Order: sequence, then C-alpha cells, then structure tokens
Amino acid sequence: MEKQTGCVHIYCGDGKGKTTCGMGLCTRAAGYGYRVLIYQFMKDNSTSERKVLLLSPNVTFVPGQDKIKFSFLMTPEEKAEQKRYYEEQFQKVTEKAVQEEYDVLFLDELPEMSRGALEALRQPLEERQITISRVYGTCSYPADFQLVAAMNPCRCGHYPDLSRCTCTAGEVSRYLGKISGPLLDRMDICVEAQAVTYEEMEGKAENESSASIRARVEAARAIQRERFKGLSIRCNGEMGGGQIRRFCPLNKEESEFMEHIFFSLGISVRMYGKILKVARTAADLDGREQILTKDLSEAVSYVRIRQKYWKNG
Repeated sequence: MEKQTGCVHIYCGDGKGKTTCGMGLCTRAAGYGYRVLIYQFMKDNSTSERKVLLLSPNVTFVPGQDKIKFSFLMTPEEKAEQKRYYEEQFQKVTEKAVQEEYDVLFLDELPEMSRGALEALRQPLEERQITISRVYGTCSYPADFQLVAAMNPCRCGHYPDLSRCTCTAGEVSRYLGKISGPLLDRMDICVEAQAVTYEEMEGKAENESSASIRARVEAARAIQRERFKGLSIRCNGEMGGGQIRRFCPLNKEESEFMEHIFFSLGISVRMYGKILKVARTAADLDGREQILTKDLSEAVSYVRIRQKYWKNG
C-alpha cells in the first residue's frame, strides 16, 4: 500500500469541529489500512470520535492530560513537575511514531505541545527521516508520515470574536507564537473551520458523496503513478525543486499570478514550492495536465491563514 506524505493543519475556534475533522481524516486513513497514531488532550475519554476510531485495529490512541492549568495554590516545584510530565508524554508519542513507523500522526490542540517538541518535527516533515547525533555517532531512522494537526486560535477558543474572547492581545500572541514560521512553512494545507450556522445545520442541500470523492482521488493517484513511473517518488507531495520545475510548468498568465503572490504575501521559497505542488494536485483532481490560475488560487487559499493570524510568521 502506498503511503501519503504531507501535512494538514485545521484551525478554528472552540467547538467548531476541528477535532471531528481531524478524527474523520484519521478514520478514513485507518479504513484504507494506514496505521494511525493519535495524541489528544481529552476531557472525556469516552468521546464519540474516539469510540469510532477504537473499532479499527490500525489506530493507536495516546490520551494526554487536558490543557495544563496552573493553580495559584501550586508550588513552583509542583508546576515544574506537571510541565515535565506533559513533555515526557509527548516525547513518548514521537518516539513511538518513529519506532513503529506509523503512517498518520494526529496532534490535537497543537499549541499545547512544547515549542521544542514541535520544532523537532521540522526535520522529519522535510526529510522524512530523523537523525540523532550523539558523542559516539549518528543514527537515522525512517519517519515517513502524514501529519494532521488541530488547534484553537487562543486559549479560550473564541479569538478573533472580541465580544467572547477573554484573552489579552499578549496571551493570543504567545499562544499563536508556539507555532513558528518555519513549522508553518512545512504545512501543505492550512484551513480554518468556520462556525456552522443554524441555516446550514438545518439545510437540505446535498454534498458530494464520499464514493464520488474517492473515485476522483483514486483517478488523481493513478495520474501521479504514471507521472512518476521510474522515479524515486510516488506522489506530488514528494517532488523536489527540479521535479517541480519539470512537472509544474506555468503559462504566462499563471506565472504572472504567482509573481504577484510571491511579492504581495512575502512567502518563502519553500512555501512557493508547496503552493505549486498543491495546485498540481488540484489540476490532477480535475483530470487536467495544465495548471490553471484557479488551481493556484485554491492552493494560495490554504496558506492565507498565515497572513490573518500569524502576521509576522
């Protein structure tokens, strides 16, 4: 079975369904036979999403403690012990993911992880392996996985709705600051889940069926298998710089559009390449060889959230 690589980042306020979206992606991956490792901060160990996932032998659940809350009655030593336990739990998860070669890693409440642990994900996301250097030598371990992450915009979960958000500007900045610019650069798709309105909840509109979506995805994967036949890569997400230039050519209109995006959004070279790879996939899903402006626009929409929340990221 072919592995998928890449990163999906789900971002929205509290109670808007980010965990359900992430669990849904993991459920589908487990159904296809991929091994899934989930690290979730849970208030209730009997959530419906977890019950569904536990039915699959391909899913391993590692429940973390709920968000760290320091009481005024706690001594500095107790606070340090609580924080140390929390970081040790996350370390166990990352080691398990490497040693047992899981295909999907889902991190719920992403900013609750320590920044050092999150920054350690940068190398495996980029190189699909982890290199550990010690005095007596260096060892590399395979870490070819797909990362799915979910987070709130602030600790209370209501920013930027200032009528409900109880966080100060500094608290919001520190919370978002846990996710660095270089880590965001490694996110292929970053989406914001909007609150569902009553009209949408009660609406009778029909959505595209899962069977139809699956057929389009399988067709796109077949296109990619043919495209990369004889090469060391399997899908668009694994393309390097030279392969991007070869397989993602742009016409004049599309090239001018990307030039405007590059300078107006101030994106990095890495992010520029990711936009082209996502646009390549959007074209594949439509069964087209040529990348159009609408494909590029869709790909750009998945990174614009940085300009909304991480203005200096």
